[in-house]
Amino acid sequence: MTLDSFTLLLALTLTHFLATTILIFAWHLNRSIPGVNFWTLGRVCVTLALLAFTLRNAIPLTASILLGNGLLILGFHFIWQGNRAFMMRRPIRPAVHLVLYCVLMSAMVYWTVFEPSFMARAVLSSLIIGAFDVLYVRALWPREGDENYFSVKVMSLVFVWSFCVQVVRVAVSLSWGGGQSLLDPTLATQLGLLNGLGVSMVSAMVYMAIIMEYLKKDLVRQAERDPLTGAFNRRAFHAIADHILARARRERGAVSLVILDLDHFKSVNDTYGHLAGDAVLKRVVDIVHGVLRAQDVLVRLGGEEFAMLLPATAEDKAHHVAERIRLAVEAELFDIGASAVRITTSLGVTSISAMNGLVEIDNLIEQADVALYQAKDLGRNRVCLAS
Repeated sequence: MTLDSFTLLLALTLTHFLATTILIFAWHLNRSIPGVNFWTLGRVCVTLALLAFTLRNAIPLTASILLGNGLLILGFHFIWQGNRAFMMRRPIRPAVHLVLYCVLMSAMVYWTVFEPSFMARAVLSSLIIGAFDVLYVRALWPREGDENYFSVKVMSLVFVWSFCVQVVRVAVSLSWGGGQSLLDPTLATQLGLLNGLGVSMVSAMVYMAIIMEYLKKDLVRQAERDPLTGAFNRRAFHAIADHILARARRERGAVSLVILDLDHFKSVNDTYGHLAGDAVLKRVVDIVHGVLRAQDVLVRLGGEEFAMLLPATAEDKAHHVAERIRLAVEAELFDIGASAVRITTSLGVTSISAMNGLVEIDNLIEQADVALYQAKDLGRNRVCLAS
């Protein structure tokens, strides 16, 4: 039993239009989410491409084929850019997009105008879609240091499924033929239309899930993070510290705490203004993050004071980390507009292990504070140990 190909094409076009309309509203309400603008633009292009295919009996066939495939490839490019933007990948240079587009469209023009062949165009379309599926998965699949999104992994699996269908479609087209037009009820054509219908509906739902998951994570970030520097706030820090200390108790491991204070920071605010002071704080946090490991925790305690909790780190290694931070900040020339200043830091370090007992985070902060004030009393711009 075969389905009417035109009915499938019409259903695909209407489904894609409705899903794209929903995504347009989602983008309008969440313009700050990276990549959503490209996803929306890409799906608009694909919707227009499907409309051009649907109107093949109302407009010249050559125009339907070239316009539809041109918009289709353009839409795939935008979706690829959106995936890369959402995952914070480096943007692809426009020249690369232009070259790819010209090569693919040149092949499509050749098999439409000079050597008309529906099967060649169908195989080329499947290869194009399959290639973009691979690019989508490469862009979306999380790498080390990426934010973990469950819905993004689901979207990757959708594209893996689409890639497999394209491989089967190419094999079917080459083995049994692909018919003479898009409306012929051949297995290859209907497989492509049914896959397009399924991927269109599922991907639209997953895109919405990605947006919702991003917004949820953003709310959590706002609740846990200092809005200026992006470091954890004290509330989140205590929860994370309790978890780290509990794990250290179970594993009888060492934990170290470093407290950092910017020397004479008030004079920066008084001389250059609070905006300059804010810029210095943000840059200091960037420098500290460049020294810390992924598992280390940075918190802004308040004002110009920060704390770093270092799991599985003994006192000597914590002292080394603190010294690296001190030297890195001291070497930095902070650009604050018309002027540039140098900043120094004082740091206090404390460490606990299974040998000397484990205490609560407030006790660690108190011990590190004592070391910090000792560093200040000794002339600042130095690291002191609580022990």
